[in-house]
Amino acid sequence: MYIKKHELISIIVPVYNVENYLHRCLNSIISQTYKNLEIILIDDGSTDNSGVICDQYALKDNRIKVIHQQNKGQSFARNFAISISKGEYLSFIDSDDVIESDMIEHLKDLIDKYNVLMSVCNISTINEKNEIYPQQTKNSKIEIYSSREALEKCFTDGSFNNFLCNKLFNKILFNQIEQPNGLFEDMSIMYKIISKANKIARSFDTKYFYVIRENSLTNLKYDKEKSIKYLDKINEIIAFCIKKKWNTTADLIKNEKIYMIGYMLKKFFLQNYNDYEYTNKLRKLVLYNFTSLLKSKKNLFKKISILIFAIFFNKLKFIKMKLHNNY
Repeated sequence: MYIKKHELISIIVPVYNVENYLHRCLNSIISQTYKNLEIILIDDGSTDNSGVICDQYALKDNRIKVIHQQNKGQSFARNFAISISKGEYLSFIDSDDVIESDMIEHLKDLIDKYNVLMSVCNISTINEKNEIYPQQTKNSKIEIYSSREALEKCFTDGSFNNFLCNKLFNKILFNQIEQPNGLFEDMSIMYKIISKANKIARSFDTKYFYVIRENSLTNLKYDKEKSIKYLDKINEIIAFCIKKKWNTTADLIKNEKIYMIGYMLKKFFLQNYNDYEYTNKLRKLVLYNFTSLLKSKKNLFKKISILIFAIFFNKLKFIKMKLHNNY
């Protein structure tokens, strides 16, 4: 039998222009069944009423600390919040997302019960019509991963993923680790954190809901800079695995990398992206590594559709242009 511990947990929420979503997010945080919380809201130079809403909640709940700063980006906000946090454990919530009322307690129980430094729950997406995908699950299944196994899950399991938001961390995992500003911030540090954690407890219950909104950062269009940045990051992680002699893990991540290159190509097609030289380079990467694509853990339909886009990209683009001109 394990003993529940009630150490202080710091919940860090960077806030920027989310006035239409912030009430629901903060309500889901202050109503957590785990009560020993420090809630740090970093108003990152919001130009709407987000900062005012943060102050209103701080007046209602003395666990909330609000920091107003000039816009410096999500990563700077998180790094600063970590530096002033007093909790032994850290949770990161995006200011437009929602969490189940027992998410923090659930993740903390996993840490206590299995004597680990990090725990994870499942994540689903929810759109502005409150449609959830995949459907919320109630699943008592628990798995314990080594660092190597958890790193594989980051890139092959969408419900685990490489985000900070559906996880609880012992603060010591962030010693000498800072999140860089720019694209793929979570991806830049998650593999380092996981490698320090040694063991990770994973619940298959869905406790975190990522809200898809039209103008959210992760829904911005793909472009050459974004895709290059992704490839740089994923190559860095593959190199890290090889250095650790996690060769099987490196191979699995390479397979997912080829799938993601194909996915970018598909996005470029849908966005009418016109850099022929670059899209052709991506096509060749997919076609030359199609066996890696087929070994990816994505479902077969997704892999086949990606392969079709890579093979017929230019023809499909030509047909699309002709149809557009006809109308």
